[in-house]
Order: sequence, then structure tokens, then C-alpha cells
Amino acid sequence: MYELERRIKRAAESILENESLTAALDDDTAQELVAWGLDCTKTVVQNTANMNAAEAEERIRPQLRAIGRLMRSIGNWMAARQKTAETGAPWLEDILEQAAVIYGRDVSFPSIEQREAFLHHVQSIAHGAQAVLAWRQFIEGTRDLPASLERDDPPDPETPY
Repeated sequence: MYELERRIKRAAESILENESLTAALDDDTAQELVAWGLDCTKTVVQNTANMNAAEAEERIRPQLRAIGRLMRSIGNWMAARQKTAETGAPWLEDILEQAAVIYGRDVSFPSIEQREAFLHHVQSIAHGAQAVLAWRQFIEGTRDLPASLERDDPPDPETPY
């Protein structure tokens, strides 16, 4: 168990020490993004509990790299949305690609229409930390989404998000 705790601590430190992941964000937004990254990191590393150090390192390296890339993409989207009316489409595919590495390649993401509806919705969220939370919930599928965003239902064109 000590080795697992050490792995978790080392991986968490790589996020906490990398200021470039949150440099363009306000404190609340950065805190929410870091919390997400740390939760992902802990889960990824805990999945190596029964592995030796070399096996664990090989297994988690791509996932930890993807966590950093996902955080950076979300941060870039957050910074860009404040300067332009860009909805996030350029970042969405990269974010989903990184999420697939983190959460598993067989993860199921919403349809194109649902993605577009989500981007419109998240763009309208004024508070940065809430927008990060919306991204997290969208990717993890842990939120009661508006009817137009539920994964099993087609989007409702009359719902603005």
C-alpha cells in the first residue's frame, strides 16, 4: 500500500507543480480544474494497486500525459472564450480524445448534435469554475443534463442548450 500512496503523491505533484496548466485562469477556475485533474490522477494510479513499479509506470504514463493535455486544453478554451465568441469546437475533439485515454477508449461520448448543444450551453456560463465543472460533468456523464443534452435522447431544437 505504501508504494501505491507514493505513486499517487508523485503523480499529484506533477499536476500541482505545473503552473502552466492553470496560468491563464483565475483562482477559482484553476482550483476546479486542478481538483478534476487530481481526481483523475488518483483514479488512474489506484488502478495500478496490484502492479509492480515498472508495470504501473508503463500503464499510467499515457493517462497522466492525457490528464495534463486535457487540463491544458480546457484552460486554453477558458482563456480564448474570454477574448472571442469561439464556442470551443477547436478544443472539443482534443478534449474528448484525451478523455478517451483517461477514462478508457470504450467510453461513449454524446452525438455531434449534443456536443454542439453543450458547447453553446457552456459558452454561456459566466463563472469559470462552473464552466470547468460543466466540462467535467459532460465528459464524465455524471450530471442530470438538460433534455437536449441527455445521451439517449435526440436534441430538442427549441431548447437553447
